[in-house]
Amino acid sequence: MRNFGKRWMKLERLEELREEVDEIDRQLVELIAKRRDTALQIAGEKQKIGKRLKDGPRMDKVMSNISSMAEAKGLEKKEIEAIWMRIINMMIKEQAGKYPQLAEIKV
Repeated sequence: MRNFGKRWMKLERLEELREEVDEIDRQLVELIAKRRDTALQIAGEKQKIGKRLKDGPRMDKVMSNISSMAEAKGLEKKEIEAIWMRIINMMIKEQAGKYPQLAEIKV
């Protein structure tokens, strides 16, 4: 009976941790949606001033920042960079969908 109690407590702890991961996942999705909304606002501002959709120097700065943050947290830089490139490409696709004329500007 004693082993059953310990096992139940371990299973309960496992479930608590899984719920914590679920909450973190929810927050990550919320933050990605917020980032998308901000990226769309940026695209609107770019349209007003006639700036191109893709900004190489800005992308380099973002990736450098992400890489540094990942390293500081002990995360695998290349993996985090790959995740961020997927997020950035998703944002560019969203921006181009809403402001297709930005993709055509060659400044």
